[in-house]
Amino acid sequence: MEDNYGRRASYYLPTIEVSGMTGPVVQVIDESDGEIVYTLRIRGNKYRPKVFRAGTFTVNIGEPDTGKMKTLKNITALKESKTRTVEVEFLMSIFIPPLCAALS
Repeated sequence: MEDNYGRRASYYLPTIEVSGMTGPVVQVIDESDGEIVYTLRIRGNKYRPKVFRAGTFTVNIGEPDTGKMKTLKNITALKESKTRTVEVEFLMSIFIPPLCAALS
């Protein structure tokens, strides 16, 4: 978790608020060079990624093992005092048995 990641942030990305999934993986990529800044699993459904310079970033959010992933591109880093929220929605899957099976 982030507690184990000791680098101090210079900038932050907007807060990511996820619905339809708890504890997703968040990956931050620096668009200037395509390098992965870090990848971690968050607790809960809300997270404000820290970054270490001004610029634009790509953020991948989701559950890689299931393929349920969303990508946010061209996200601009903000100073800590500026805030913004981005909502990311994952549709919940609900199984509804066919009517004929229920009548058998």
